[in-house]
Parts: sequence; structure tokens; C-alpha cells
Amino acid sequence: MKASELNIGTKLEIELIDNEAKPLLNNLLVSEIESVEQDGSICVMTPIYEGKYLMVHIGVRMKIYTIIKNEYFIFTAKLTKRQTKGNFQVFILLVENELEKIQRRQFFRLDCNLKVKYREVTIEGDKILPKTRFIESLTRDISGNGLCIASNDIINEQTILECELDIKQKCITFIGTVVRLIKKETESNFKFGIGIEFTKIQNKDREMIVGFIFEEQRKLRKKGLI
Repeated sequence: MKASELNIGTKLEIELIDNEAKPLLNNLLVSEIESVEQDGSICVMTPIYEGKYLMVHIGVRMKIYTIIKNEYFIFTAKLTKRQTKGNFQVFILLVENELEKIQRRQFFRLDCNLKVKYREVTIEGDKILPKTRFIESLTRDISGNGLCIASNDIINEQTILECELDIKQKCITFIGTVVRLIKKETESNFKFGIGIEFTKIQNKDREMIVGFIFEEQRKLRKKGLI
């Protein structure tokens, strides 16, 4: 897949790298495509870092991650120009290769408390067979790849859960697999955090989650909180 096939508004996560492809920062930066240029380069919103527009020199290289039709892709690009468009600052990036499909990756995680219900299920073909009743709880954090749910129950890794997540006044239903159980060391109403990876989720619902994370980040940055 070529960069010219990307759409305006596609959400991106950016990792600055050195000449040996090693990360220059400890965290991923969020952006989105503003336009695709005729020469194949892409114009993206300048990421915000520590409450300000990210200032990097021309020629810096980046790994860029995105989700397209429920699949994960990575490509590299080089900053060729910085511009101001209206009230926004943008990067012009020269894409260095075609988009490569990858199996999974680490997404930016947003700390947030959203209402969520979960129950243990088994999957037989296309059928979802409940094993327990729904339990109401809250998320601890969320990303495009999964979420962490507060819980007082010990749930083993590889357990399959059906979840209903309230986000932007809509209910998203998905199937997830427990990948870790975290014991909370601080005082809390909940004893554990259940790390869940999405295994069956509609693409439009995943895009809604990524869009929610992007918007919440922008709000926090405007307040100077991140």
C-alpha cells in the first residue's frame, strides 16, 4: 500500500528516530493527515509535545503507525518542510517506503475512567456463549489496541471477555482477551487491573476509540496538563 492511498483525517502515531532507527523520545506522538500532496509526500498536523508544537530540525526521520480497515501499518518518513496553515502548524513529510502491515504494536495509552461492563464467554464458531453475568466497572486506560479495566476479580490470562464500553454517548461491544492481571499497590476501590487486548471489534468502533483518544489529548494539551 502506498502513502498516496491514505485519506485526509487518518489518525497517526509518530515515533522520532535517529539514523540507526532508534527512538529519540520515550513516547509516541499523535497526529493526523491534513492532505496528501501530488508528489506523494504527506502533510500532517504538527504533534504537540510537553504542551507546545514539536520543534525538530528538517531531515529528522520518523516511524509512523496507523490503522487502516482494522489492520496495523508502519512506514518511515523524513521531515522536509514546516508550514503554517491557518491557525495550525503542519509537517511536510517525504514518505520513504510503502506501508508495511504488522501484526501488533504498542499504542499510545490514555488514562481515563469510562463505564464498561464485562463478562466471561466462550466462542463456538460465530456464537458467543456467556459463562458469567455482566459486571459493571471502569476503565483505567485505553488505546487503539486494548484497555485496562478495574476489577476485584482474579481473571486468568487468555480468558475471553465480552465487553460493552460507553464512549461518546455510544455503546461499543467487542471481544477481548486478557493479556495480564495487575495487582494494585495503591489504595483503591479495586484490587486489580485487567489488561485486555481487542480480538474482535468493528473497524468503525476502533476508529471511534482512536478519535476519542486524539481529541482528549488535544484537550489536555490546551490545558497544559500533558
